[in-house]
Amino acid sequence: MKKKCCRSSNLGSAAADRTRTSAIRQALNWIVSSAILAAMPKCPLCVAAYVALFTGFGISLAVAKFAWWFVGVSCLLTLVYVATTTAISFIKSL
Repeated sequence: MKKKCCRSSNLGSAAADRTRTSAIRQALNWIVSSAILAAMPKCPLCVAAYVALFTGFGISLAVAKFAWWFVGVSCLLTLVYVATTTAISFIKSL
């Protein structure tokens, strides 16, 4: 009769917990980055309005244009990063 190590049964559940946690983290990455992209102001005047609404300070149209491009590029880079890490983890799992 073989004795089983007490750790051997826990390894399967630990791996399942890591997989579940990883899947939840990836889903949250997709949800958060997509929500930010959807809620992003669609024009520089909207950026100026959001800044005025949330901070109480007004900004010029030139600053709003710069901020709009910065936010847009940041959101797209975040989505590219999330898509790349998801694709890499999918390829590794095969």
